[in-house]
Amino acid sequence: MIGYFVGIVFIILPLADYLYRRHKIKNRIEVDARVIKTSKWHGGESGDVYYPVFQYSIDGQRYETKQSVGLPKYPIDTVIRIYAYKNNPKKIVLPDQIKISVGADIFFMLMGIMVVCYQIFWECSQYSYYVI
Repeated sequence: MIGYFVGIVFIILPLADYLYRRHKIKNRIEVDARVIKTSKWHGGESGDVYYPVFQYSIDGQRYETKQSVGLPKYPIDTVIRIYAYKNNPKKIVLPDQIKISVGADIFFMLMGIMVVCYQIFWECSQYSYYVI
C-alpha cells in the first residue's frame, strides 16, 4: 500500500512543479543578453563558481544582472537568450536552468510510474495460483 502512495507522490509533485513553472513562463520575456564581465568565487572543496554579468534591454531600459553558474561557459561578449520576469526585469532565468528542472521532473515522474507498476505486479503475484 505504501508503494502506491510513494508512486503517486512521485507523479503528482513533478507534475505540479511543471504546471507551476509553466504558469511562471507566461510572466517572462525572452531577450538577448550580452556577457559584459565574469567574476569568479573560489568555493574551496566544492569548486569555483562563476558569475557572468549579463546586460540586456527591455522597453528601452538597460539592465545588468549577475547570475551564478557552475562553469565558465559564457565568455565575455557572448550573446545568449535569457528569460527576464515582466514584473522584476533584473531577475532572470538561463535556458540551462529550465532544461535541468524539466529533466528532473521527467525523471521523478518515471520513477513514480515504475513504483506504482511494481506495486501492482507485486500484488498480482501474491494472489496468483499456479495450476500444474
